[in-house]
Amino acid sequence: MILPAVPTPAAVSGNTPGVRFAAITDLHFGKAAPYKGVDRKLTDHAPSLTAAFVADMNQRVRPDFVVVLGDVIEDESPQADLDNYAAAAAILAGLEMPARYVYGNHDLVNLTSEQLLGLSGEAALNSSHDVNGWHLVRLHSTVSVTPPDPDGSGYDLVASVTPEDLDWLDRDLAAARRPAIVLTHFSAADLDLTGQFWFENSPDKAVLANRTEVRAVLESHNVAMVLNGHVHWNNHTVHNGISYITIQSLVENAACDGRPAAAWALIEAGSEGIDITVNGRDPARFRTDPPGCNDAAKPPGTT
Repeated sequence: MILPAVPTPAAVSGNTPGVRFAAITDLHFGKAAPYKGVDRKLTDHAPSLTAAFVADMNQRVRPDFVVVLGDVIEDESPQADLDNYAAAAAILAGLEMPARYVYGNHDLVNLTSEQLLGLSGEAALNSSHDVNGWHLVRLHSTVSVTPPDPDGSGYDLVASVTPEDLDWLDRDLAAARRPAIVLTHFSAADLDLTGQFWFENSPDKAVLANRTEVRAVLESHNVAMVLNGHVHWNNHTVHNGISYITIQSLVENAACDGRPAAAWALIEAGSEGIDITVNGRDPARFRTDPPGCNDAAKPPGTT
């Protein structure tokens, strides 16, 4: 299977990138998951689409690294989730560049943090690293899920960043000496979800419950962009100069035509700003302003 693609990366932007990476999200390996009688998550396409993504990264795109933004699986049972996550990780292990993972609500229903770290190869739930003038941060969110009643009602989902993780984020960003990009599963923005299939009538399930506190930490440092999945939607929302980018799910039946979106994003970040190009059958293009320069981003002793 060949993933639909935009022009080759050199043609995407005139911006000379400092870092260039790809992102994929909401793969949903596992059982079929119809919602309100509609097959919006085309889960049976997940293995072939992921394999095609890996081949495209290795043969054509060649990013510096790949980010997996969570919901690798569609939760079912502890053993099925373990098997499905392992199957997805095995395909993604074919990437010829590093892969970094954050974890989504479906990943966390039946699998422990230790299992997810072991399967994905990450050493910790939160981490950061510097690459070509940028500071990349993996930010973990915890999830509380109330299972649905037999009739499907009563389901609830609350996601947040714990006080301990928020303190870690504050200290990590304070120590950074370059503009930051934060990678997470849930959005920290106040999203306008009008017309959105999954969350129009339950907007609180789409975003972090303590997003105001999270944004306060982000805004006190030199953060250029926060990139997330979860919503199965392309969106660019700006709060106080920080771009919050949501990208489409790999398997979403976005056009209701029985074909998956095959979505993935190419992110090119440089001194002139960040270009985000979402490829697939639900394409989108976003651009952020150039990274800011505040006191937190300056070396000690500079003005």
